[in-house]
Amino acid sequence: MKKFYDRKSPVTGEDHRTMLEPRYGGMPTFMRTPLATTLENLDIAFVGVPYDGGVTNRPGARHGPREMRSQSSLMREFHHVTRINPYELARVADVGDVRFSKPFDHEAVSQDIENFFRKIHEAGVLPISAGGDHSITYPIFKGIVTDQPIGMVHIDAHTDTWGEIWGSKFHHGAPFRLAVEDGLLDPKRTIQIGIRGGQNFLDGIDFSLSNGMRVVFIEEFAELGVKNIIEEARKVVGDGPTYISFDVDGLDPVYAPGTGTPERRQHVHGPRVPSLANSRFGSVLCRSLRRTQHGLPKPPPACSCQSRWARPEPLPPLRSDGNRRLSGPFASPDALRCPTPSAECLVPHESEGGLSFE
Repeated sequence: MKKFYDRKSPVTGEDHRTMLEPRYGGMPTFMRTPLATTLENLDIAFVGVPYDGGVTNRPGARHGPREMRSQSSLMREFHHVTRINPYELARVADVGDVRFSKPFDHEAVSQDIENFFRKIHEAGVLPISAGGDHSITYPIFKGIVTDQPIGMVHIDAHTDTWGEIWGSKFHHGAPFRLAVEDGLLDPKRTIQIGIRGGQNFLDGIDFSLSNGMRVVFIEEFAELGVKNIIEEARKVVGDGPTYISFDVDGLDPVYAPGTGTPERRQHVHGPRVPSLANSRFGSVLCRSLRRTQHGLPKPPPACSCQSRWARPEPLPPLRSDGNRRLSGPFASPDALRCPTPSAECLVPHESEGGLSFE
C-alpha cells in the first residue's frame, strides 16, 4: 500500500512521499494525497465540484474545493486515539475537479456532474466530493445510484427538501426532495441531523417527515447528545449502501461564518437566556458596547440610559453548561428599553407595535 503513495521527482528522480514532506510545500491536493491521472488501482477518489449556481443567498462555495485542498494540507496520517492510518487501509487519490462545459447553464452543469460521477462509479471507485453548493448532490446521486435507492446520513441546518423556488426546482434547497421523487434516495433510511432556523414556509420539513425521514432538530440533538444520535443514525440507515452529506451550515456560524445560509446553533442546556448573537436585542447591545469601546459619541444627556452606555457591564463568565447567566441591565430586552428615546440612542424604545429601533 505504501508504494501507491510514493512519488518520483521529475527533476531529481528522487522518491518521496507527499504526506511526509513539509506541509507548506508541494502542490495542494485533498489531504495531501497523490494527484491521480487514472482511476486504475484506486479505492477512493477525492473530487472537487466548484459550483454554486444553485444558491438562494450568499455565493462563494465555488471556491470550496480549492480552499479545502489548501487547508487539508494540515492533515497527518495517524489518529492520536485509534492509532489508525486510513491511508494504509485504502488507496486514496485526488482526481481533480469536475469540468463544466457550460458553467452558466445549470442543466448542463448537472449533466457534467452526473457523467463525471458515473464514470467513477463504473470504475468501482468510491467518491468523496467537496462542493460547491448542495444542488450538486442531486446529479451526484443520479451518477452513482444504479440498482436500488440508497440511505443517507445528512448533517445540515436545513432539510433541503423544499420544492420550487423562484421558478426553479433545481437549487441548493431541493436535492433530497428530487432524489426521493426519482427513486434515488430511500427516505425511510434517511436521517437529517441538526435541523434548525426560522422558516418562511414548512413544506420542506413536512416533506421529510411525511415521507418517513428521521429529522433530528438541534434541540433534540442537544438533549440526546452525540453518542445517542450516532446510535440512532446506525439504526436508521441499517446495513445498506449509505451516502453521507455534510453541509457546512450544520456548524454554528461562529465556527464557519462564510457559509451562505448561516443558522445559529441554539443553546438549550439549562435556563434559557437571550441570544446575544442572533437577535435585534443582541445587535443593539453589541453596537452600544462598540460605541463605548471605540470612543464614539454617547447618547445625549436627556437619554436616561446614559449610564448604561457610559459603563457597560462586561459579559458574565460562561457557566459549566456553556451558557452565560445575564443579570442587571442586560438581563432581558425589557431591561434595555429606554423611557426617553432620542434620535441618537440605539437602545430599543417602546412603540405602539412593540419595540422600535432609532
